[in-house]
Amino acid sequence: MQGVAVKSFSPPIRDGQVAADGYVKVKLAHGRGLSLMLVDRVFLEAGGAWTFFEPVMFGACRLAFLDDTAMVQVDVDTERAGKLFISFLDTDLAAHLPDGSHVYRCRIAAEAGLDAKGSGEARRRIDGGFDLRLFHHTAPATLPLIEASSHIRGSAWNLQGNKALANVTYAYLTNRPAITGDEDLRAIAMATDRRFGLLLDGRDPPDGVVIIEVTRSATSDRSATLALWVPDHIVASAHLLRHDQAAAIAIFYEAVLPAVFRVGLQPGAVLDYSAGVACPDASALKAFDYVIVGDARTEAGIVAPYDEENTSSICKVERVEDRDFASFWRDHANTDRFTGLDVERQAFAGSA
Repeated sequence: MQGVAVKSFSPPIRDGQVAADGYVKVKLAHGRGLSLMLVDRVFLEAGGAWTFFEPVMFGACRLAFLDDTAMVQVDVDTERAGKLFISFLDTDLAAHLPDGSHVYRCRIAAEAGLDAKGSGEARRRIDGGFDLRLFHHTAPATLPLIEASSHIRGSAWNLQGNKALANVTYAYLTNRPAITGDEDLRAIAMATDRRFGLLLDGRDPPDGVVIIEVTRSATSDRSATLALWVPDHIVASAHLLRHDQAAAIAIFYEAVLPAVFRVGLQPGAVLDYSAGVACPDASALKAFDYVIVGDARTEAGIVAPYDEENTSSICKVERVEDRDFASFWRDHANTDRFTGLDVERQAFAGSA
């Protein structure tokens, strides 16, 4: 019997939704006893302008196979555009990027007006990837020094801001164009009183509230802004919180601090830029092929993605560079891809 050629794959369009063509950037990752598709970002073009959508949450991907064709669906929650229902085929692969990610052409079903509800501006690169319009907020006295040097220095502090890193520094950026209030500070893991609250799954405040200390800062400390175009593939994937609500809804993954965009740098290196475009030398960059996936039901688990040090709950990125990830997943189904995959991890120098 001759196989059926599948040329397109679209999500169902519900009442009040519209369909659009876009791109989705994903990675294949493995934890102990599980594999998942990390959704880094979704991109949409409208009227000649590109917009990117930063995931706030995403579900487990759904894969189906018809003869040699792999079909993939995933639901992605965003801050302003609601839920995006995304579908693509293995043959929709558009690019392999240096961070081990794959970019796929995709079909998106979402609420009308999607192009006006994005997380920020983007633009397409000739390598098939994208640049993101991001912002570095600093003190008014510091911005002229940055502009005179044409670089951003890396910070040696972890995501929570309470421990120094030994083998990497990060240039911290955000998609928020200004830091004007406490909500903006919280979005970038800062607070005037250093108090940052997290809520365990299945609990109602004040029960189940976990308080961690983050970097102390005021809006006046972040009132000067440098805007840059930054290659998407040099931005580290967000750590995740795993919400296990399979009995009621499903298992889904929450992006930790989706407004924080970190570019890893070698200790002592800087993020160079020219004419408003980040252009670091490849030798200056430092990346890690794993993300932390904390269990949102436990105190240790919900803190892990912020602290970054004291956890074994990681998912390792598998670099599939010669084919699409979906057919690779099919060919290696029900195998342990975690144990034999060696990845370098962040090293820590001490606490604040």
